[in-house]
Amino acid sequence: MIIWHWHWNGEFQHRIAATFDVNPGRVNEVLKGRRHPESRALALSRRLAA
Repeated sequence: MIIWHWHWNGEFQHRIAATFDVNPGRVNEVLKGRRHPESRALALSRRLAA
């Protein structure tokens, strides 16, 4: 969910990846829905609740 929040706030994928010390491709897979597809819906519901 953190990846989605940072992405929506305009953070670049490579910077998100560097924070977690992972390959930028892993961040892209989350954003494309290939990994952890439920994370977008959870992040969106948490964002709307705030």
